[in-house]
Amino acid sequence: TPRLEIVVPGPPMAQARVRSGRFGHHKTPAQEAYERDIILAWRKAGAPVLDRGPYLARVIAYMRRPPSHYLSDGVSLSAAGRRFPQPTLKPDVDNFLKQVDALVACGAVPDDAYMLEARARKVWSPTPAQACLVFTIVTLNPTEGAPDGD
Repeated sequence: TPRLEIVVPGPPMAQARVRSGRFGHHKTPAQEAYERDIILAWRKAGAPVLDRGPYLARVIAYMRRPPSHYLSDGVSLSAAGRRFPQPTLKPDVDNFLKQVDALVACGAVPDDAYMLEARARKVWSPTPAQACLVFTIVTLNPTEGAPDGD
């Protein structure tokens, strides 16, 4: 099955809501920079391109734990860290999924109208240095539809 996997290193950034300014709609400089990071990661992955057709998108955001989740040794989890086994803080998981638009803009995947199924998830990264955003996009056979399970 044709697929592409792209890893964007660094703390994941969700797509921000476009704000209306005095002179119309605009994106924040941080958002524009992160979209460039996604495109750069795509190029480093060999600039794979999926054909037109239905696809499944999976996005995993490996979130960096806050410093308050660690004891002074920097490795062991504090009481606060143990209380939060999963990242339940902002940004919302659906905003990470919207980052697929950057892959549509560079031509890596067809129009997001072809997306039949999308899954997004937030998990803690094993170490702060391993925080990243991972895209996995799989082309589906048009007659089969979305696969069951993972």
